[in-house]
Amino acid sequence: MGFHEVQFPTDISYGSKGGPGFATQIIELPSGAEERVARWSTPRRKYNAAYGVKTPTQLSTLRDFYLGRTGALYGFRYKDWVDFASTADGRTNTGSWGVAAVNHQDQVIGTGDGTATTFQLIKTYTSGAYSAVRVITKPVSATTVVALGAVNQTTGWSVDTTTGVVTFTTAPTLGTQVKAGFEFDVPVRFEKEIDELLDVSVDDYGSMSVPPIGLIELVNEAAQPDVYFYGGAYSFGDVTANVSITVNTGRAIGINPTTAGVKLYLPDAKNLQTGGPFFFIKNGGTEALSIRNTADTQILSLPSTTSCEVWLGLDSGGSKVWWTK
Repeated sequence: MGFHEVQFPTDISYGSKGGPGFATQIIELPSGAEERVARWSTPRRKYNAAYGVKTPTQLSTLRDFYLGRTGALYGFRYKDWVDFASTADGRTNTGSWGVAAVNHQDQVIGTGDGTATTFQLIKTYTSGAYSAVRVITKPVSATTVVALGAVNQTTGWSVDTTTGVVTFTTAPTLGTQVKAGFEFDVPVRFEKEIDELLDVSVDDYGSMSVPPIGLIELVNEAAQPDVYFYGGAYSFGDVTANVSITVNTGRAIGINPTTAGVKLYLPDAKNLQTGGPFFFIKNGGTEALSIRNTADTQILSLPSTTSCEVWLGLDSGGSKVWWTK
């Protein structure tokens, strides 16, 4: 699992089709009433690049790009010509569409608190009273502009084009809006059917056969081992010093603190996917066990000869935190 910071050929993506979609399960009752369940909290974009392959040269370019990515193994950047900029309509061309170039006032990406120096690029889509926020992780190099309030900032900050994180050398002051303008790519991979076979051919002079070339947006890109989902168990036995666990340690944890003050540190929540993992922790020792996060904040004091469950979820502010019961 990996990602190549290369862009899919833009002369092919320009003629491609696709866009965002959701996974909503609709349960319809005989009465006509229905229940709708959102399986995804954010959309996932899909594209068909076959429409952009119009010449033998483009076909060869597509083949080479596909082989360079090892099929679906490595992700890559894709320019969605319908939505590739921070502007309201997603485009920056200044031709007949009459759209202005990106501006440092395009998007509000955060508010200063006098302490935070990092801010994630985002794009907000608004329809009436409702808004949807999209995290931008692949800004295009040399296109990002940043402002504090209404003032363009030409220095004092940098942007990571592999993550979309803007970092200031000095934290923006309390209450100051942090704004940005940028162009961006969509992180995608080839779909499974194309991974199994890139079934293209030149049938005759100037005539080609190109099947659907499916591309799908990468979301929650962090790789996780099987134990993250399926369990496993580990016993630390008798311990007198602090210990840490990871998603590889096991889902069921046995630990026997025999001296006071032993701490068990949970994995860093910000590096894990919500909805998992969870741990079943049993204190078989003679002393209480302090279960803590990586910031050294106690989540729970687990008494001797008792057990608890710990799992990863979101708090009311949308931050990843550890919960216990």
